[in-house]
Amino acid sequence: MKYPLSNTLEAIRGHLPEQLISSECMDSLKTTAGYFPAAITSIFGFESRLWEKEAKVDFLFCVSSDRSQKDIFASKNRMHFIPAFEHVEPVWKNIKEFARWWADSEDSLSQTIDRVWLEFDMKDDIDAIPIPGIFWGLDSRITKLMTSEENKRKSLSAIERGYYILKGKPMSPGLRLTLFNTIEAMPGRCRVEQVGLMLSRKIDALRLVITKLKGVDSVKNYLHQVNWPGSIREFGQFLNTLMPLIKSIALNLDVGDEIYPRIGLECYVDFYPRGYNQRKRLIEYLVRERLCTPPKGNALLNWHGHFRTHLPHEFWESLVVKRFHHIKLDYHPEKPLRAKAYIGFACNRVGSTILKKVMKPVLNEGVGT
Repeated sequence: MKYPLSNTLEAIRGHLPEQLISSECMDSLKTTAGYFPAAITSIFGFESRLWEKEAKVDFLFCVSSDRSQKDIFASKNRMHFIPAFEHVEPVWKNIKEFARWWADSEDSLSQTIDRVWLEFDMKDDIDAIPIPGIFWGLDSRITKLMTSEENKRKSLSAIERGYYILKGKPMSPGLRLTLFNTIEAMPGRCRVEQVGLMLSRKIDALRLVITKLKGVDSVKNYLHQVNWPGSIREFGQFLNTLMPLIKSIALNLDVGDEIYPRIGLECYVDFYPRGYNQRKRLIEYLVRERLCTPPKGNALLNWHGHFRTHLPHEFWESLVVKRFHHIKLDYHPEKPLRAKAYIGFACNRVGSTILKKVMKPVLNEGVGT
């Protein structure tokens, strides 16, 4: 492969702090990224386990609804292609079938998907064929035009279809019933933002990322409706401590034949530089509660800005923006609280229309590296 994604990682390597990503970890990331063409994505990032002293991360990248990226994902581009993993790991046959359904199908369900994330757990066996967790996002430009009931029906159908393709089998009756009840209980304009399947793990469950739950009482009432097995009172007390520190949350639920006890809380603060003080309050709380090591906390506070560089697969110079996406807190009634940071880079050609529209607020505030 002439221009692998590992070349892009090498090009931005100098902007990765050792407190978050060690040199050894970076070499492992490059091994995985080397299987994929750089042109498949313009947004990629890392999942950092903040409580650990080791500077290890998992790797993830986004395939957008841009036609060129979808075609690479669907193995339609002869210059940029994903290796034929399916000959060794059969799950890749389902992943590529999902990609073709998204890229080519006239099925209205596939057209509700606006992005796909591939997430790779960095394990010791770096030479093994990588098997990702896969998350697909439902396009808010479509779903926001629907009534609440239309949104729920469309979401359920799209999730069922995606599951069938990626797992190669229909949902069990128990999983479908739990999924239906979970979606049906969503209040008002609450919506499923993303759906995930951790294909590298044995658990047969869907992960739903649910947004627009307003306030602690709304979250508690929703968890009661879906029969979450933990103590809602204790979880509510935790939320009352957390909510003043953040701008908004998204709820991650693992849905199988029943709702699993683990809850993921995606904690969002202002992405732009003006949100520095809010990020600082959140990170100070994490360090104080020993959910984040001080070195990693300091590195996260400095994770902002932009720089210009020439990426090997691009003819034109690119502007690369460092993105602090969110902190995720893994809450389990019987296990210690854990914190992870999701950070990354967004790359766009200098002068592109997308760059001017999306990155204007960042550039106007004049924050560089």
